Amino acid sequence: MFFGTPRPHKGIEDLIEAISLIEIPEVLLVIIGMDNKYSYCHYLNKIARKTLGKKFKTFGIQPFNKVPEFLSMSDVVVIPQRKNFATIGQIPAKVFDAMAMAKPIIATNVCDLPDILKGCGWIVEPEAPQKLAKIIEYILNNPEEAKKVGLKARQKFIEKYSWDAIEKVLINIFKKYE
Repeated sequence: MFFGTPRPHKGIEDLIEAISLIEIPEVLLVIIGMDNKYSYCHYLNKIARKTLGKKFKTFGIQPFNKVPEFLSMSDVVVIPQRKNFATIGQIPAKVFDAMAMAKPIIATNVCDLPDILKGCGWIVEPEAPQKLAKIIEYILNNPEEAKKVGLKARQKFIEKYSWDAIEKVLINIFKKYE
């Protein structure tokens, strides 16, 4: 699953290619957040349907309260960003949503994603669909390990990135300026 706002720098074309390389018949690429107002979304729909056929499903923009519902349906969440100026300075918020939901996560070696997912996710180099496909296959073929890694991601989220964890950090920062 990819959950977010599709944009060229987010590597969705690499994800489409990766899914096309996977020979597991049940594999389905689901993209949540497609907005047909944008020509890029039309383009992605076209290439995904041509490349993947029935192995592709899309949903439009969803309200924030639906995030857990959609994430609960995924076997793996993929954040396949490309390395460029649009991605090196930002962290996709969806990584934290997936961590909170204890999902196995694959992300590219961009921005702070390797540090965030250290010990609780898989990292692949950007723009490497073949390597991405191998990791997706590995996760799908090893569900017990995937579940354990997802639970580690949730634990790390609770300890470092949850509201309670961040609140303590922010309070200490603001106290310095009282």
